[in-house]
Parts: sequence; structure tokens; C-alpha cells
Amino acid sequence: MATKSSIQLAAISIFDLVTFGYSIIQYIQASALLPPDIVEYTKGLDPTFIYHESAPYEITITVFMAIFFVIGIYLYRKLLLVFGWTIFKNLGADIAVRSMFCYLICSLLIAVLVLFDE
Repeated sequence: MATKSSIQLAAISIFDLVTFGYSIIQYIQASALLPPDIVEYTKGLDPTFIYHESAPYEITITVFMAIFFVIGIYLYRKLLLVFGWTIFKNLGADIAVRSMFCYLICSLLIAVLVLFDE
């Protein structure tokens, strides 16, 4: 169960990163695709900053995505530490499971040595 949860956390963090990146790409695409009569350069800002009608909304979305991404990474890291400790307690601390893993590793090593012996 803990392994499934840690995989889900990794998938959610990747999804957050992708949506944050897409919010940046969305602003760039909207700036490039709008007709020149809608696009106007703001006077008080950097001349490379392109302002269009939906720019305040897109910038707001990008800022919110950045905030949620940073908060999410912090929370996902804390939860992964908890899940990792749970997995270690279930698998690494049990002597029977540890000896089974040792037997499995030794038998796999022997199989690899026999299989790939010249």
C-alpha cells in the first residue's frame, strides 16, 4: 500500500511540474499568436514584456501554479519520507523478510553467474 502511495505522489508532483510549465508556455503562445493590433507594449515595463488582454489572467494562473508547485513539492517530500519509513519498518526491520531478501539476492547472483558464465 505504501509503495502505491509513493508512486502516486511522484506522479502528482510530475503533473504539477507539467501544469506549471504549461502555464508559462500558454502565456508565451498567447503573446505570439495574438494579432499585432491587440498586442501593445506597456510603457513602464521591459520592452520585451508583451501585454495582451488575457495577460493578467495568465500571469495570475502562472503565479498560482508556482505557489502550489512549491507547496506541493514540500508536502510530497514530507509524505515520501513517512512512506519510506513505513516501507522500511515493514520490509527492512523484519528479520524473516530480510533473510528472504538475502536468499533471493544470493540465488539471483548464482543464476546470473551460471547463465553468463563463459
